[in-house]
Amino acid sequence: MTDFALKMAVFPQTSEDHKRMMKDRYDSSKKYPEYGGVINIARADIPALVKYLTHATPDYDDYLKDEVVPLRVSGYMNTSKNDKKYLGLKISPDYKKQQDIENGSSVSANTKVSESSGGSEFGF
Repeated sequence: MTDFALKMAVFPQTSEDHKRMMKDRYDSSKKYPEYGGVINIARADIPALVKYLTHATPDYDDYLKDEVVPLRVSGYMNTSKNDKKYLGLKISPDYKKQQDIENGSSVSANTKVSESSGGSEFGF
């Protein structure tokens, strides 16, 4: 099964936050991100995430000009225990890609697709 749910909290970042994190490397003349967070991947989710990323058939993205594997993101505004507002995000597999993997109709990103099947070679 390739089901996983990665959770992430994105907090607003002030110049004071950047000064505290960067310490003596902080440069007030530089532009820093307005929001930041960390994705914590539970050890139990790693096999499903790796399977999804390596077995989902990539789609071509016109903007990136590259093949990509989509992940779904959903989120809600929340308030932390310290009364700070943040965006709580959940990252999960794309439903159709997940179903293709489960049904065996997906092409592994580690497999080269022949030109005769209508695809191109993947560079993984």
